[in-house]
Amino acid sequence: MSTLKNIVYAGFGIASEIKSKAEARYNELVEAGKKYDEAKNHQVEDFFKTIEETTDKYAPKLDELKSKLDQYTPEFLKKNEVEVEEA
Repeated sequence: MSTLKNIVYAGFGIASEIKSKAEARYNELVEAGKKYDEAKNHQVEDFFKTIEETTDKYAPKLDELKSKLDQYTPEFLKKNEVEVEEA
């Protein structure tokens, strides 16, 4: 009977050890996932920050080019022998 008890206790010990190691590994994976998520969020934030900075930098230049293009009417372009499709 004591041999059977020892086998049962060994089974409980194995289960306890497996549970402990599984919980530790689970916690490690959760922490790694959090770090990955934080890094990913920083990359997304950096991407949008770059877009905003680029927009702020080039928006005035684009507005200036648009205003210059508005000055060129189809008549002006025809006068300079450039074909334009009129709307």
